[in-house]
Amino acid sequence: MIRKRWQLFKDGKLARTDLASLVFEIGHDPLLNEESVQDDLVCLLTDSDPLVRHNALGALAYHGLDPDWNSQFGKQLFAAMEKMLLSDDDEDCRRQAAGSMGSLFKCTSDRKAMARLARVCFNRAESADVKAFAYKSILNIMCVPLKDQPKLQDSILSPAELAQIEDLLD
Repeated sequence: MIRKRWQLFKDGKLARTDLASLVFEIGHDPLLNEESVQDDLVCLLTDSDPLVRHNALGALAYHGLDPDWNSQFGKQLFAAMEKMLLSDDDEDCRRQAAGSMGSLFKCTSDRKAMARLARVCFNRAESADVKAFAYKSILNIMCVPLKDQPKLQDSILSPAELAQIEDLLD
C-alpha cells in the first residue's frame, strides 16, 4: 500500500494533504532502504510544508540509516540537515534537525556536526528548546551515556553546560 502511494506521489497524483503522513510511514517501511526513495526524502527536506520536512528528516534519521558522509548522498543529506538546523523558519524542524544530527552521528565524535550544533547552542535568537536538543545531540555524538547526561531544567542551558560545549570543541 505504501509503495503504491509513493508511486502516486512520484507521478504527481497523490493529494498534497497526504504527503506528510506518507513520508512518516516510509520511515517504518522497507521502502526506506531504496536509494531512490532516500534521495527523494532528502529533496523533501526543502519542501514548502514544514510537516513534510520534519517527517522526511525523521524517516531518514531514526530508522537505521547509516549514510556514508563522503558520498554524494551523505553530503546532500548533511547540507540539507544543516540548513534546516540553522535557518528553517519552523522551530519544530530546527529541533528535528538537532535531534537527527545526534542520532545519525551518535558516538562518532564528528567535529563538523558538533560545531553546527554548538552554533545553535550559542545563538541568542534560538529558542531554549532547540538549544537543549542541540546540546543533548552533542553529548550523543560524544557517546555520553543517557544516564550521565544532565537533566535540562526548563530546556535552558546553564553557563556550565555552555562551557562544557566549548571544552568539547577545543
